[in-house]
Amino acid sequence: MTTDGPAGKAARAPAPGRHLHASALAWRGRGLLLIGTAGAGKSDLACRLIEAGGHLVADDLVRLERRGEAVMALRPERASNAHGTLIELRGQGVYAVPGIAETRLDLVVELVPAADQERLPPERTRTLLGCALKLVRLDPQAASALARLAILLQHPRAA
Repeated sequence: MTTDGPAGKAARAPAPGRHLHASALAWRGRGLLLIGTAGAGKSDLACRLIEAGGHLVADDLVRLERRGEAVMALRPERASNAHGTLIELRGQGVYAVPGIAETRLDLVVELVPAADQERLPPERTRTLLGCALKLVRLDPQAASALARLAILLQHPRAA
């Protein structure tokens, strides 16, 4: 369905979606959704991903929208200003960093302390808006967190 947009151009009507307390980024050409309890380290891991070349879509609140067989993460309207996408740095305040408006999600990363994880977990998925996405659990405080994410994104699981 389309509606008339600016200057009489056809604009796509917003697709039904939902908001989720999470952080979303594009990193190494893949879309990541970081989920976890309050204080789990979503913004902290997002900062490290940004420093490693990632592009922030949204921090704290992400709009999800289904497009065909894809789930898109979009930046909510109030999550940016003239200087960029807003991210909260716990203990320092809210900052605007360069970001992107949306990314297709490829991986859901649930932030869980290492002590609460299985040594060899089964493969998991998380269903969002009717689409099953690969789910991994990661300790965001681990020194190897970014290296582990890189392996998870680039290499198949052997067993």
